[in-house]
Amino acid sequence: WHSGKNGWEYEDYSTAMGRGDACPNAAEISRLGWASAAEGGDAIDSSILTQPGVAVSFVLPATYLTGDNNYLRVTPDWLPEYADANVAKNLYIAVRVNKGGDAQMNSDYANKVNVHEVNATMDNNYPQRIYQYTDRKISFLALAPALSRVNLTAYKLSVYGGSWVDVDTLKVHLCRYDVTPLECPSLPVIEKWQSPRPPSPRPPPNPRPPKPPSTPPRPPSPPPNPRPPSPNAVSTTFAPPPPNPRPSPPPRARRAAGRRRPA
Repeated sequence: WHSGKNGWEYEDYSTAMGRGDACPNAAEISRLGWASAAEGGDAIDSSILTQPGVAVSFVLPATYLTGDNNYLRVTPDWLPEYADANVAKNLYIAVRVNKGGDAQMNSDYANKVNVHEVNATMDNNYPQRIYQYTDRKISFLALAPALSRVNLTAYKLSVYGGSWVDVDTLKVHLCRYDVTPLECPSLPVIEKWQSPRPPSPRPPPNPRPPKPPSTPPRPPSPPPNPRPPSPNAVSTTFAPPPPNPRPSPPPRARRAAGRRRPA
């Protein structure tokens, strides 16, 4: 579905789903499953903004940096009209910076907090089948540059763009009020006294268990102690028997001397 502004379809220049040359806005990337809300920022209602005039702080990375923990979703149940399904709306809040996929973003929207509104009934009941393919009427609502504040009178909510805390990472503060925005503190007071909620850290990789030390080789057994000779033992040495003498050859018969007798 397209994103508009002031009731005019396509007039949102912060997203390619309007007339912008940029990535989808927070309301769109959340539905696409491309992003997750900041910790504690998925459904900011009166249980989070518990008292009028008390601000709650977050730290948001620009949407081009990461899809993790990069937007806030406000469900303003402190408004009496929020109970009316025909008029209730939710807010999506994110930091947009003209880098990465948003490098060509219109400068009016870049480096600022962007606020969009959507139909709350369709948004709250997703993904029920009846609302899976319905148009939530996404509409651009407001901007808050760093170190500034915008008052959303229809929602009795002040949105603050705080200070940059890291590369393209901004503090964002919210404060609801009963009658007038003057009930909410000034930005310097908020930044001085409140610690923002940091982005959820990425889980560290599971370390490989250390390799158990190798078992040292077993030392060789010592040789057995020689048994001492008995004092009564007698050492006897046997000489080998002498070889048998070689017999002399028999004497040869002597031939008789003289002539042989005639027969």
